[in-house]
Amino acid sequence: MDILVCVLELRYFEETGFVKLYTVYLKSNIFDMFTKTNQLMYRLLLFLFLFCNIYVVTAQKNQSNQVKFSEKTLQQNYVTLNVLSPLNPLLPRYRAGYFQRIATKWAASIDVGYGDKNISLKTDRQGTNYQLFEIRPEFYYTYKDIGTSHYISMELFYIKTSDTFQDETYVPENSNREFEYDQADFDRGKIGFHIKSGHIFRISDDLRLNLYYGIGIRQRKIQYSNVKNPQELDGNYVPGYSELFSVFEGLDFLKEEGTATGLNVSLGLKVMYHF
Repeated sequence: MDILVCVLELRYFEETGFVKLYTVYLKSNIFDMFTKTNQLMYRLLLFLFLFCNIYVVTAQKNQSNQVKFSEKTLQQNYVTLNVLSPLNPLLPRYRAGYFQRIATKWAASIDVGYGDKNISLKTDRQGTNYQLFEIRPEFYYTYKDIGTSHYISMELFYIKTSDTFQDETYVPENSNREFEYDQADFDRGKIGFHIKSGHIFRISDDLRLNLYYGIGIRQRKIQYSNVKNPQELDGNYVPGYSELFSVFEGLDFLKEEGTATGLNVSLGLKVMYHF
């Protein structure tokens, strides 16, 4: 005897990634329907149907979450505060900035720093008229953004420092002689860039911590003016190892007048607050 049989058919659409269920009607012998082979095929089809539906629903949910996450990511903007710059043992300053996503994997920020004798941490290297200003634009590429964001970036920087020193020494430009003085005005300009790597840790919905480190190239120019009562010291001035090869700036770089190019290290921690 022939009857009309309802068969469930699954069809996969490659262009959309979805699996759809269709109902197909066909004629079959009633006795063939209940053979062991057909029962096994029916169970297999039922299992595949349930599995595919669970997979499709899960995939659609994940895709929806990724879209929402991407849209939310693009809306991320933060004010930032550098935690370590006020504790700099040589040139302390307060540095704050603004961070903005400009694409799913790209972001930009700008930081401005300022310090002076009245608001900054007092150090042995400061004179009586310490003042510092800096600006740092930065561009980020995020290569992993699940939980903790991992990025590489390029930072440009310009730093302007001025001070007045008493009873110190300095080395004039193109000289190997050291002079002591009663008072002198100090001026320093520094430009350069860093290639950095960093990690942005999620503390809460609105709070992040940005740990970064990197290395780059800098050029600094130091000038002394209004030098009062300069007195040449005996012997030639011998710079430290790092100053000699212009690799890194050592602790005596403030006294060395002139222009020098070398490597520069970057290390810091920022607090980021979303608004």
